[in-house]
Order: sequence, then C-alpha cells, then structure tokens
Amino acid sequence: MIIVGLTGGIASGKTTVAAEFRKLGAYVIDADKIAHEIAEIKSPAWQRIVESFGHAILLKNGEINRKKLGGIVFQDDKKRKLLESITHPEILSTINAEIEVESLNGRHRVIIIDAALLFESGLYKKMDKSIVVCSSPRNQLNRLKARDK
Repeated sequence: MIIVGLTGGIASGKTTVAAEFRKLGAYVIDADKIAHEIAEIKSPAWQRIVESFGHAILLKNGEINRKKLGGIVFQDDKKRKLLESITHPEILSTINAEIEVESLNGRHRVIIIDAALLFESGLYKKMDKSIVVCSSPRNQLNRLKARDK
C-alpha cells in the first residue's frame, strides 16, 4: 500500500484530482471534510473554538460560521495558529485512524490524503509521495467565484 499526500492552493483543482484517484480505486481521505466533522455543534473542538473566538462566530443554528471565522484567522497569525492548535491534532488523529483501518482491511492499494495544509501541518512526513496540484491564478479565481458566488 502507498500513501499519497494531495495538496494545492485554494481552487487549484484538488477535489477534481482526488475524484479521479477515487475512480481509479484509491481510498481518499478528505482533511477538510474531517475538519467540518470535528467542529460539529457541541463537539469538544466546537466548544474550544467558541471559547477562543466567542459566540459571534456562530450562525443562528449554532454552527460555526466558517466564513466569519476565516475572516478572523486569515488576518491574524496568532489567531490562525490558535485555531490550528485546536483542530489539527484531532484532524491528524482521525486521518491516522482512517489510514490504520484501511491498512488493515487491505481493500485499497493507494490511499490519497487530500489536505490543503499537508506541508504546514507536518502530515507530509507520513506520505510515501506527495502531489501538488497547480493552476493559473486566473483559473483559481474563476473557480473560486463559481464555487463561492
């Protein structure tokens, strides 16, 4: 079995590449999906995020307003690092558990770890190979506009 890290900038095409690997029979672990799952309402990560950033980051239904939180952390390195200190350990733990399960069941010869922060998080150290998806800034902007309206 081979473990491959898949990364790239925002709207670079990582999801499309991951989908192609999935079609070819690879098992894909999506770090962003895991990040959403660990921050569900009333989870330990959700509680720590709300304690750290306040109730103003919540939507009316109690979910974290990811755009609002992103606006805060992408303007302040200390706050971004605080958020990462809350979420990264749980994300990495979940990824490691999924790798372990897939390694034991032997159904897949390739595991793809789709992680925007593959290198920044240190996760790349567990990879046999890494793939960086690149796109022109114009294509990224067009994809981002289409995706986020």
